[in-house]
Amino acid sequence: MNLTFLRGLTQSEPAHPSSSRLAHLLDRLQPSPETLVLLLAVFIGTGAGAGVVLFRALIQLMHRLMFGEVSSLLSAWGHWTLALIPLLGGMMIGLLRWRMQDFGPGLATLMEVVQGKRELVLLNPITKMSAASISLGSGASLGRKGQVWKLGLTLACYWDRR
Repeated sequence: MNLTFLRGLTQSEPAHPSSSRLAHLLDRLQPSPETLVLLLAVFIGTGAGAGVVLFRALIQLMHRLMFGEVSSLLSAWGHWTLALIPLLGGMMIGLLRWRMQDFGPGLATLMEVVQGKRELVLLNPITKMSAASISLGSGASLGRKGQVWKLGLTLACYWDRR
């Protein structure tokens, strides 16, 4: 297990300017490395859980928007327009992908971040989570589980770099 980030937390010189209070508190308390790992695990798990709740809320919002509001607007042309909802979701994702060239970390990208070969950009996982919620909310057959573990892994990689 790579615990080099723990040294930055327990040194008197903080690894990041905003972590000076945390470094001072850790210097005063002198917790063991096992306690720090446990606290980081609780923090990362709580953050990932909050991300999952937000992700599910975004899916429900998109579902209500697409199959409620948009579907009622299109239903004036007939019931066949229900098949246009996933098409509209795909077009929204296509526009999002066209606008954001780097569409978020895949497994290979996250492995490069862990190995230190690449820098983690926090906007990309948010963009990818938004695209997945649009896709799921508009009726695509994408699974939620992939985005859930990528969100947790991205959060862990982010805190490892701090």
